Amino acid sequence: MSQNVQYGATDTNRWDGLVDRIRTVQPQLLLLQEVDFLADSEQAATAEKALGLRLAVALSRNLPTAIAWDPEHLELMGTETKYSTTDLHHGYCALQLWPLGLPAAWPVPLVAISTHLTPYSAEVAGQEAQLLCARVYRHGAIGLIGGDINHLPLGDPEPDWDRVPPYNRATLPAPPASR
Repeated sequence: MSQNVQYGATDTNRWDGLVDRIRTVQPQLLLLQEVDFLADSEQAATAEKALGLRLAVALSRNLPTAIAWDPEHLELMGTETKYSTTDLHHGYCALQLWPLGLPAAWPVPLVAISTHLTPYSAEVAGQEAQLLCARVYRHGAIGLIGGDINHLPLGDPEPDWDRVPPYNRATLPAPPASR
């Protein structure tokens, strides 16, 4: 499961409602973005307890990301955030995990990456995605990259341009000529 918590979730009292929804889903792996409050270790410990999951937080230049996992299903082998505070606008959190209870062992760990690609340039977001793919390949190439991607996949329909904020319109394809 992936959830952009959105900046200021604890200040606006949205976090508790999100925790309730997340606990209803009971994910074994949870990718979180825009978790500014989790940079505080006490709040991270409280969040870990509320979620009923282990939690790793990666700081960034702008908004931290995090990954939570169920230790009954996934064993943490390592973490990586090498480029989180320098090369990506919002950073990333990467964990190497061993899935537990499978009928056959995997040859390499599962690399799970929570990220929030830059919303300001599709070209730069593509470069950020390439760096994250390299992080997956570094650990054997079984991976999952998820998060707030911010850009349309090739071939997707045009967005409802009335709902796109003006500050995000510069990063998306040009709206139809009638606009």
